[in-house]
Amino acid sequence: MFDEGKAGKMYNFIWIGFTAIFVASVLIWAYKDTEITFNEDGMEIHGMYGGYYTWAAIENLELKEDLPTIQLKLNGSSLCGKLKGHFRSRELGNIKVFLDKRVSPFIYFDNRGKKIIFNLKSSDATKSAYNIIRKNTKS
Repeated sequence: MFDEGKAGKMYNFIWIGFTAIFVASVLIWAYKDTEITFNEDGMEIHGMYGGYYTWAAIENLELKEDLPTIQLKLNGSSLCGKLKGHFRSRELGNIKVFLDKRVSPFIYFDNRGKKIIFNLKSSDATKSAYNIIRKNTKS
């Protein structure tokens, strides 16, 4: 005969397993380094909260050693110093970030009235990306 107790336990086990795999997948995805690609019209920041930014729409490009003071996570992830998503800062208001707080410098720019800050997995990679963006935007 069919034992409802065992079936219920099996259902719970499957549900907990599925949930654990899902949560682990999201955490791994959130922890990945920021990746970007360039083409003739702009650049794309890949991954969670990523976007495409045309050269013509990028303004106020800067390379800075420091980050603004993060006050609040609005919609995003903050895992072991890696921030991705929408945050509120004291100095700049609402910002969109893709960064590892432990690796400076940081690239700041405005895009259609929104402030974006990102860096890559190393200082050299970030500086190289900044030079490519500066060349293409003539900022």
